[in-house]
Amino acid sequence: MQEGEIYAVNSLQASIETLQDKYGRRGFREVRVQTRITPNVETGRIDVGFSIVEGEKYYVDKIEIQGNTLTKDKVIRREIDLAPGEVFDTVRERSSKRKIEGLNYFSKVETYAEETDVPNRQKLIVKVEEKPTGEVSFGAGFSSVELLTGNITLAEKNFDLGKIFETFPPKGGGQKARMQASVGFRSQNLNLAFTEPWFLDKPIRLDASGYYNGASYLSEFYNQQNYGASIGLSRRLGDDYPLNRWSAGVTYRPEFYNIFDVQSDAPPYMAASAGDTFKSSLRGSIVYDGRDSYMLARHGQYFEFGAEGAGGPLLGTENIWKIKAEYRFYYPLWKEKDVIFSARALVGLVDGFSSTQYVPIWDQLFAGGSGSVRGFDPSLGSTVNGGSVGPKQNGQPVGGGTQGVYQTEITAPFPILENRVRWAVFCDGGFVNENVLDFQPKTYNNTQSMNVNGTPTSYQAVNGGFQIGVGVGVRMDIGIGPMKFDVGFPVMTGDPNNGGGLGAVKLYFDGGYQF
Repeated sequence: MQEGEIYAVNSLQASIETLQDKYGRRGFREVRVQTRITPNVETGRIDVGFSIVEGEKYYVDKIEIQGNTLTKDKVIRREIDLAPGEVFDTVRERSSKRKIEGLNYFSKVETYAEETDVPNRQKLIVKVEEKPTGEVSFGAGFSSVELLTGNITLAEKNFDLGKIFETFPPKGGGQKARMQASVGFRSQNLNLAFTEPWFLDKPIRLDASGYYNGASYLSEFYNQQNYGASIGLSRRLGDDYPLNRWSAGVTYRPEFYNIFDVQSDAPPYMAASAGDTFKSSLRGSIVYDGRDSYMLARHGQYFEFGAEGAGGPLLGTENIWKIKAEYRFYYPLWKEKDVIFSARALVGLVDGFSSTQYVPIWDQLFAGGSGSVRGFDPSLGSTVNGGSVGPKQNGQPVGGGTQGVYQTEITAPFPILENRVRWAVFCDGGFVNENVLDFQPKTYNNTQSMNVNGTPTSYQAVNGGFQIGVGVGVRMDIGIGPMKFDVGFPVMTGDPNNGGGLGAVKLYFDGGYQF
């Protein structure tokens, strides 16, 4: 609250909380802030005074963990920003509670102070209640593209590799492990992933994964098979605010791609990607995470910038570079009713290191789908039917070198099931252009010029190809983790080929509450 601004109760409360935090950081846990409101009828102004009673200054005597019947003590303690002997900082106490809640191992987390026999020293009590952290799921599905599919998922988000030969399931070590497999008439997929958030008991995160994907539905002109692995290290840039919100990392990925059974009438761009390719890439990233919750953010921001290079000194037969930047914003529109506004923006660029190195089909940028422009499908060609956004050839999406996407949504709890179910409305939009660093949205027809060697030169394009999708959805917490179900409708604004209007409905089912 500043002198001269319009008086508001919310602004007054924020000022009180700011003063409480200022003293709380210095160990005055019991500080009392009283206000004195004096209206002046003649001037139409209100004088606001603050009276502060500091109370005693406290230090941390020791930290006691209670209720962790499965999770190791160290898994919880390493998330606590306080240590015995330090000033009992109430702001760090709150941030520690938020970090422990963010582990998603516990149904309830409490932190509070307890008196000791030593003057001006208090114990910090961290009380938790364990909850199921494993996931075993089976599923089956049917679609006009994939026909019948079956899948199985085994996951443990509180995994303990050290107990793998001692007990089943091995849990309590704060690691993550996941195995996911699916088989269909036109695809086979296997994904394995492991995360150690404190590698060698240091605040360094280790991620390792391996995968196999085989698909015959990505295009009617070819089949694709690819497999690979990744290993990455990342860490926070500091232990104190604001550096503790920033992290940086690097990931190495060796991958093998095989495009086969290419049809004789396949577009030249797809035919040029045929055969075996070894991609060896290194990606660096920097992340800022200022969200108030990792599960359901109501306030805060998230930013990620990543740059990837393949080939050159890393060897391999693919030589490209790729850049992606993402920003997310969360804001409580109506705190009392828990109405949350979320927004996301994504920009991507990809190109070869030389004019003779084209970007293979699997590294081209696409838009459409649950994590992109809902109402569109990146694997379908026709935008009239809600297909992919961007360049196409012979009705098939071929991706591009520049991508721009935004997502916005509003969610709120259902009145009866407010702790379990939330409704959502959303509006997404985006574009994909053929050339790198081309940010003017364009609509492409199905013709394309080719060089003598079969690599593409340019598409015929017109401006105005920004596509928009709208829809509604449901967010649910059904015990095994949050899930979301969305119904999207494509809106073809600015596309002279079809005149705009609503296209076919698209259904999306995915994990998580938010993007």
